[in-house]
Amino acid sequence: MDEKLLTTFFALTFLLTMTAAAATSEAAVIYVPHNYKTIHEAVKNASPNDTIIVDDGNYTENIVITKSITIKSNNGPDASIVRAAVHSDPVFKISNANEVAIIGFTATGSLLGGIYLYNANNCKIQDNKTISNGSGILVYSSSNNVLINNLSNSNEQYGKYLESSNGNTLDKNTVNSNRDKGVFLNHSSYNNLTNNNVNLNTWNG
Repeated sequence: MDEKLLTTFFALTFLLTMTAAAATSEAAVIYVPHNYKTIHEAVKNASPNDTIIVDDGNYTENIVITKSITIKSNNGPDASIVRAAVHSDPVFKISNANEVAIIGFTATGSLLGGIYLYNANNCKIQDNKTISNGSGILVYSSSNNVLINNLSNSNEQYGKYLESSNGNTLDKNTVNSNRDKGVFLNHSSYNNLTNNNVNLNTWNG
């Protein structure tokens, strides 16, 4: 193969590789229940960077998220209610994943927590209601997450609990009428709490 043909060959190979990479990395939008009947099925079949849009309804399931995706309700937490199918597990659990977003759900009925972040970083938890769980939102060994405009009311223990978690931001959250503490931080540093409404909890705000 002469030099000109060799150069053309490598150029075409590079072009095909870049085209395949671009096609692979293109994010998809998945709709529940149009594409998948449950949020769990949609999460299982999603690729990193995909967005899952959930239509109005009552869903009974536990959702484990282990990749960088966005899960968003179509019309907010009063329209999309997720109740734990297995009461000993969280409604939503982000486990060993980064850059996950959960936006606009009511999570209820878990003896552990409505939303649980475990070894999860740079995630966004926004516009959710975590009501009547063991705790509202649990953050364990997770850093640089943003919890904004979430309501955590009437949980059996904590509204929001952070353990061994640093550099998180809690902003514009409402944490009321929980049966233990409103917001509790344990072995956690450099967290930023601003503009939160925390009152009527059994112990401390």
